[in-house]
Amino acid sequence: MKLLKDRFDTLSDAIIAIVMTILVLEISIPSSMKGLPHLFEQVALFLLSFIDVSFVENAFARKIVLFVLMAFCITLFEYIAGLIFIKGMKIKLWDYSNCWGNIQGIICPLYTVFWWILSAVYYFFIHPRILSWLAWFTNHLTFCMVIGFFYGVFTVDVV
Repeated sequence: MKLLKDRFDTLSDAIIAIVMTILVLEISIPSSMKGLPHLFEQVALFLLSFIDVSFVENAFARKIVLFVLMAFCITLFEYIAGLIFIKGMKIKLWDYSNCWGNIQGIICPLYTVFWWILSAVYYFFIHPRILSWLAWFTNHLTFCMVIGFFYGVFTVDVV
């Protein structure tokens, strides 16, 4: 069991390192002021990868803080997506204008609570399955190679 945990820790560290490297490599300095918002988006995405709630010592409180952060990030994503659809594409896909505390009809506290609940559902019901699948894949690397080969051939055929 210790070997499995060590393998999983190594795999997760490697995945995080690769993702963070890709995020850093994708950040480019804009040539004009028009590209500044895009730079802020990239830097914000990079900084989101460093969110750590281990400073909270109580395990129950740590989960509550984690769910609040998840709900905040989802609400922020919902706000940005809403602005893109409304301002950029002239489409209003949802309207929270009738809800209390709404901001431009794009986000409201009621749906942030829903995102908080869905974050907890993800954490308790979906995330453990993903971790068990990753643990299974680390013990069956040959199967991963076969799947990778299959998708590689599939990609070559499609392209």
